[in-house]
Formats: sequence, C-alpha cells, structure tokens
Amino acid sequence: MARLVLIRLLLFTSKANSIEALERKTGKHQATTDARDKLQAAPIFFGRSLILPYASGLVKRIDDNHDTHWAFQLPDAVLSLTPVTDGKSLYLSYANTIVALNPLNQNKPAIWIHYTPDRQFEPVTLDGQRLYIAGQSGRLFSIDAATGKDLWFTTTSKTKDEKTITEQQVGLPLYATPIGAPIVFGDSLLVRMESGLMGLYDKNTGAIQWLYRLKSPDSVSMPKTAYMGGPAIEGDDVYFAGMDGNVYHLSAKAPGKDPPSFDIVYPLTAEKGYITPDKLDYLGALIQDEGCGLVPTQMTMSLDGADLTKSATFDPTSGFFYYKIPAKEQFRQGMHRLVINCKDPRGNIGLLNKDFIVTTTSARERVVVAIRGEFVPKHLVVAPGTIISWRNESGNLRTIVADVKDYVKITHFSSDDIYPDGLPDGEQWVWFVPNNLEIGSTIYYHCRLKGQAGDGAHLGQGLVGVIEIGNP
Repeated sequence: MARLVLIRLLLFTSKANSIEALERKTGKHQATTDARDKLQAAPIFFGRSLILPYASGLVKRIDDNHDTHWAFQLPDAVLSLTPVTDGKSLYLSYANTIVALNPLNQNKPAIWIHYTPDRQFEPVTLDGQRLYIAGQSGRLFSIDAATGKDLWFTTTSKTKDEKTITEQQVGLPLYATPIGAPIVFGDSLLVRMESGLMGLYDKNTGAIQWLYRLKSPDSVSMPKTAYMGGPAIEGDDVYFAGMDGNVYHLSAKAPGKDPPSFDIVYPLTAEKGYITPDKLDYLGALIQDEGCGLVPTQMTMSLDGADLTKSATFDPTSGFFYYKIPAKEQFRQGMHRLVINCKDPRGNIGLLNKDFIVTTTSARERVVVAIRGEFVPKHLVVAPGTIISWRNESGNLRTIVADVKDYVKITHFSSDDIYPDGLPDGEQWVWFVPNNLEIGSTIYYHCRLKGQAGDGAHLGQGLVGVIEIGNP
C-alpha cells in the first residue's frame, strides 16, 4: 500500500486496487475511487489532475470524474515506484530505467530515457533541474532533468604497456554502498550508506563535505543496514534511529568542541620500546569523531616529513586511515615520526604525532642522555649497536647534531630529521650507534641552538657532547 499526502488529504492505493482518501488531521474517510487495474505505486497530483502509475506499465492522467485525459504505455515495464514531478514533466523509475514524460502531450509524451544499470530500487530524487540517483555499485549520479544527460563523471588513469590510459566513468564514487535514495538537505545531498555511514555531498559538484559513522554497539560489529527507517529532516536538523539502540539528532547549528581522536595507532608500541622490520606492516590509526564526523578530504599522513597521503587509504566502515608498507620498502634503523592530521566539519583539528624506533636486532643496550644546562652525561662510552635516547629537560627547544657533516649524512646523526624546529621540552630523540663503527672512534656533537660545532677532533662551544665507541 502506497500513499500520497496532499495538504489536507492522505491518498492511499490499496491492495484492492482502489484509491482511498482520508482527512489528514482527523483520519476521517472521504472517498474511494476504483483504480480499475493493479496499482503498486502511489498516485501523484499533476496540477488539478491525478497521475496513476499502473503495475502493467500504463500511466494515466485522470480528472475528478476518472475521465482519462492522457495515457501512455511503457513497454516491458512494471511500475511499483511512485513517480516524481516538477509540475511540467513526469519522472518514472522502473527496472534499470528512468523515463521522463510530458503528461500534456499525447502524441509525443516521451521526452528522454536514461538507462542506469545499478540504480537503487527507489524513486529518483528530484531537486530543481536535476535528478539524483545512488547506485548499488557505490556511485552517486546527477542527471539533467531537461535532457536526461549525466552531469557527473570521474576521470581515472592507469598504465598499460608503458602507456597512460585515461578513462571516464559516469558518476562519483561513494565511500560505501548506499542503502537508499539521496535526500536533499539544503544545498547538499544526504546519503545513507552501509555499515552506519552517512555522507553529506554538495548537490552541485558532488564534493564530499562531511562523513559520519555510527558508533558500533558494544562487542558487536556494525550491521550493513544500520538505520531504522529513513531520517526525518526539519530545517537544519536531521533525526534518525540507529540499529545500535540510539536515536541521533544532527544539526548544522550543533556545537562541536572536541577534535577527532586517534585510537589503535600503528605501529603498536612494543614492550621493549622498539619494533623490528618484520613486525612493521602498517602505519596509521583509527580516527573517530562521534560529535561532528569527519571531512575525509582533510586527512593527511606523513612519515619523517615525507607525504604519504596519496598512498594512504581511508576505510570509512572501520574508521582506519592507514598506509600499507610495501614488502620491498626498507626502514632505516633509528627513530621515526608518524604525523596524521584530520579535521571535523566545525574546523576542530586532530593531530597525531607518534615516534617509534626501528631496529633489526632484538638485544640492545639502552643509554639515556638528559638535556639540561648541558648534556648529562657529556661524555659517553658505548658499544656499537647501543640505543641512545636524548631526553629534553631544558624547558626549551634543543637539537642534537653531529659536528662532522658526513656523520649526519651517513648515520642520520641529527634530530632535525624528525624535529626540524628543535626537540620540544619533555620529548626524546633516539639514535642507534652503527655496528660498523670502529672501536676507539669518537663522534662530537652539539646543539645548533645553544652550541657551536667543533672541528671533528675536539669539542665545540656551548651545549656540546662526545660519544666514544668502546668494547662491547
């Protein structure tokens, strides 16, 4: 049974193939009209006429006396979805087809036909001069209502036989498979997707503006269909019920003070304080923002200052933003810094800084140097392979740089690789003493903010230190 609301009346199509009219406020029965054939979709008003879409593919425009003023038979069509109209044209959806009809023209009623193989089994969304469709393959389509031509395309490039081939695909990719037709929400389209996702897209360009993910119920994975019915929209407010047992109220005016949070950060912190390359498969984190959601296009990831954003993947169904490390990629021994930036629609910025140590040997001696008014201890005697940690306790930015540039280049003896502006107070920088350094060799170093480099054989001035390579 389908229905249509008309100001003061509710019109129902019944299983008895009749049209029932009820008083909207009181529920009082007003009239019954015999549809004279099987109806599976609701009738709609077209001016002072009534449009009847029959299951047989016949479409009629009738008056109050049931006199037919216009009729058109759609071949091989079963009409079970309610048509939409802009008052001039009629848009019907069936099978993998959308057709535009002119109910005022009996001779040439068909305006255009659009074939959409992966269309959702729901009526198209009409807004102004555009029709919107969410495809089962996970794409969002925009169609010119006057011509039936597609308006949105995605251009992709791939390499084949050392040649770059550019392809154009109709529609824009969604973050997951949609579970219903798009809903016009101001200047945007609200799209509900599987796994509890809800996205807001610009209705003119299709650009993603906001992505919200329902929180999974405790100890239960989020079901693909995570919504209880469709959302209710009133002005700038959206209300919907989730399968997680919560009722959600989203609003463009709602405050959002908390930035996105990061959980389950990769690489996971090892108990020994470092990680071996064979355990290093992913970099990334689970990003969540229950208050405002996220702007996926505002996510960035870098490793030691190198941008990984284009190679990173965002999985909206889980919330993970990650980079899969290629098997051939080699991490140098020492300390590395992972930085992730993200933003919510309110402009709150989430920032993750994770330092991790990579080494190929499991057994390592560790030495800590405190940075105060001087390096403590100032003179170190360590064996090859030792892990040295400089912890800043000075209250200001400090750096650790080898006096000889060759040491900086070959052994990465410079905290500037990770902290180009200086090591912040309370944080640490780690360096591995190379295994191939000769016993008896020395490395002189300094802070470039509070010291001066020596000549490579003697200490410099100010905040300086020396490392002597001794026997294990």
